[in-house]
Amino acid sequence: MLVYHERHDVIRYKGHHSASKNPWLSQRGTNSTKESSAKITHTLKIILVHGFTQNAESMSPFANELEIALKAVPMSAPLSNSHEEDPVASLTPQLEPLHITASTSTPSLALYRFSPSIYGIDLPGHGMSSSIETGPWETARLLGEAFGRGIYIGYSMGARICLHLALSYPELVEALVLISASAGIENDNVRQARKSSDDEMAKALDEGRPDLATFLERWTEQPLFSTLPDHAKMTEQRMANTPSGLASSLRLCGAGVCDPLWNQLGALKMPVHCFAGTLDSRYTYYALRMARLIGANATVSLIPSTGHACYMERPKLVSSLISNLI
Repeated sequence: MLVYHERHDVIRYKGHHSASKNPWLSQRGTNSTKESSAKITHTLKIILVHGFTQNAESMSPFANELEIALKAVPMSAPLSNSHEEDPVASLTPQLEPLHITASTSTPSLALYRFSPSIYGIDLPGHGMSSSIETGPWETARLLGEAFGRGIYIGYSMGARICLHLALSYPELVEALVLISASAGIENDNVRQARKSSDDEMAKALDEGRPDLATFLERWTEQPLFSTLPDHAKMTEQRMANTPSGLASSLRLCGAGVCDPLWNQLGALKMPVHCFAGTLDSRYTYYALRMARLIGANATVSLIPSTGHACYMERPKLVSSLISNLI
């Protein structure tokens, strides 16, 4: 059952549960019955995971808005000093990349710190990680090894990776925020057709037809991004990617090669919050369906008058909503 809520003109739905057992609060060990006090009581670690053709720098405007929103919301208890070793503690706020290798056989991913509590990453095939070639499960493992336990916020392809992480290493995911996410293409024929399409696109990238600038222009001009303002397309940041890296990402992490995970969603026990833009009807449906399958620990926020990249179109609103949930 989904319960209807409305806040800041956002349509919100929350999984049904008894008042004595609020999953958003029990996960954090508090006896309060107020949702606004459902704040983690230790040092925040929030990891932003970008979508296809983006990179960590593309997430900078949203990271800034999220940091402002987090400072505006009082915590349920003072932040305590964490004695847990922080694998990226030596990163600086200037977005200086640091390559961390978990073992001699593990590829190094570019990690970033936006602020003392917000981190980012260049996924394989993107940015400073363009030469790394891994599929969704391996990418999820590398993500978890790099950052450890934290709150993972993923957008589109990044949301798929975060979902893989939550299913394979649930102990590392304190809370999960999925923006414009799907749990995969269920129909075998449709999934194979998507794979073939992605493979063709990857081949064209490898052959330089078109060049990177033209490819990115065509990508952001898709109907999926028709409501995204030009300034929010972050074209300059996307140009830090390479044709070969994006081609590899399409082949190894595209929607056509990812197994559908719908029947595994019920295994998620951490708080999960799904976002979608109201103008993106397909992903609005996915968000609502995912919440139903996950259960009482899931909620949905539908952002008015926005499309697929709702967090880029209304970053202040999305940041405010997230800050009040974590």
